[in-house]
Amino acid sequence: EVIKLIEKSSSSIYTSANLKAWLRKCDDWVEALPAYAAYQIVPSESGYRILAWVQRSILEDMYRRHADDWALNVEEVMALEHVDIARRFLVNAMNLRAEAIRLSQRRNISEGEAARQIVRKKGWGYETAVLSAIVEETYNRLCLEVAEVSGKESVDRAQALEKVISRTPGKKNIFRPLLNKPRSSFTKSAERIVRENKLEERREKLVPLSLKRCRALPCVHVLTTLGPGETEINIQNWLEESMALFNVCRAYGLEEKVKKRVAHYRRILVSAGE
Repeated sequence: EVIKLIEKSSSSIYTSANLKAWLRKCDDWVEALPAYAAYQIVPSESGYRILAWVQRSILEDMYRRHADDWALNVEEVMALEHVDIARRFLVNAMNLRAEAIRLSQRRNISEGEAARQIVRKKGWGYETAVLSAIVEETYNRLCLEVAEVSGKESVDRAQALEKVISRTPGKKNIFRPLLNKPRSSFTKSAERIVRENKLEERREKLVPLSLKRCRALPCVHVLTTLGPGETEINIQNWLEESMALFNVCRAYGLEEKVKKRVAHYRRILVSAGE
């Protein structure tokens, strides 16, 4: 039965040399806790009892070790959300929203996907990357406001970001000047904002994502009956803490210092072992 299952699903099976490459792109990460469990059979007068416990130190090391890759996965999904917002703004600016709505209804797809198809057809990948960089920088500057709107109005991050872009005045909202720009000057104005805010490098990194579909946030799945609350209490904390540290290190350019500190500790441990 297993062989038949593999044969039938072969077109949907992917393998990689290690978890690193896989975890940066996958939609679902499934771990079975019994792989990290130990069992003890204890004889008793009425028969026997089975005691089970989780080897949490090994489990924790595994999740923390791969948290960096998971953070990059989430980061790409966020970038794709920025791209989606940019595509829809671009379609609106080019007076093509009516076409996007018709396409959405005719093909039974979301308006965002309709905008993506229009952008791909028009060859506006670069223009999308320009706007995506501006959307992303606007989020970085107004992330607290986005979080506040998301909580108060019970909408996801991307929806909250769109609302903040449309509503929030001030210099932090660098996308706002584009909202009422005429079609003739829209692209040039966007390019100027990119130059003024030194977003050229980020724009180039977003070009490969400019025509890709959005995808949902990746999910971690933990299969277990051994530890009630294991996912929320332990695994979620391990991942979130490690991902946060990874993001802070990158944001403040601390990677090299961290590597040196790790190497220093490693030398101490090796010396102690010798």
